[in-house]
Amino acid sequence: RPSTFEKVKAELEAARDAECDFERSGHRVKPPPAPRPGEGNVRLNAAAILREDSLYRKKQQQEAEKLQAYEQELRDSTEYYEWRARMQQHDKEEEASAVERRRIETLLGEEAAKESKLRKHNERVAVAAAVKLQVSEGAAQRRRDEERARLEKEARVLDVHAQRDKPALAIEEIAKANHARASAMREEAERLSAGR
Repeated sequence: RPSTFEKVKAELEAARDAECDFERSGHRVKPPPAPRPGEGNVRLNAAAILREDSLYRKKQQQEAEKLQAYEQELRDSTEYYEWRARMQQHDKEEEASAVERRRIETLLGEEAAKESKLRKHNERVAVAAAVKLQVSEGAAQRRRDEERARLEKEARVLDVHAQRDKPALAIEEIAKANHARASAMREEAERLSAGR
């Protein structure tokens, strides 16, 4: 049966040769003579046949493997999509719970800070009240001590005033006693002198 392979091959070679024509000084290169039909065929020996057969079988094996891999990888993907949707939902729930947990921790932290601040404020108020009470008690004690000291000083002053009057009274009493003794002695002396 006649083949157009040789004709197409010749056309392609002519086109390639035309591209390689570098415009030589007007000379055109003659194209190589076209082979005659039946003359350009290579005779096949046993090694070439086995080589071609091996190459053909390799290609068939590769195509069979590709087809088998394609058939094996074809499966119902709904299971995968359901799993992916479940995992995405699970991730969203975990993220929402983490956000809620952080929000609650923040609120608890704020409450703890407020309680701590209030407790410290109450402690400061209690300390201030205790200090004021101590100061007022100290002031009252100081006033009592000052009043007692004032009363003691007044008593001392009165005692000193009383002691000042005592020597004069004592002198007066001694003078009276001396005067009475002297009178009594005079009378005794007069009685003794009259009785003699």
